Amino acid sequence: MKLTGKAKENFQKYLEGYFGNGKTIWTYKEFRKFPFCMQFGLFVDFFSDNKIVIDINFYPEKELHDYTIWHFNNGWWEHFGDKDYLNHSETRTAAIEKANEIYNKLEQM
Repeated sequence: MKLTGKAKENFQKYLEGYFGNGKTIWTYKEFRKFPFCMQFGLFVDFFSDNKIVIDINFYPEKELHDYTIWHFNNGWWEHFGDKDYLNHSETRTAAIEKANEIYNKLEQM
């Protein structure tokens, strides 16, 4: 899972200032070497700071996962979702891909 377009460009800038001191701790290339479960937390923070909120859900009775993405746009919360993934990792990947798509569409407006 890789970010694309403006999402990737702005996430790289976000990494540089993430710890508040303006110093780069990791380049995007170095960050991409971390396991996806570690990357996921910073992706969620980045999108949340840009009013795109990601929720991952698990339904043990069905043994299925899904995600919901909320985006605050022009005074309204828009909602996107997808369901029936078999594992947490697959669900996280799909959620980040959708958040990336939403972010890049907003940047084009």
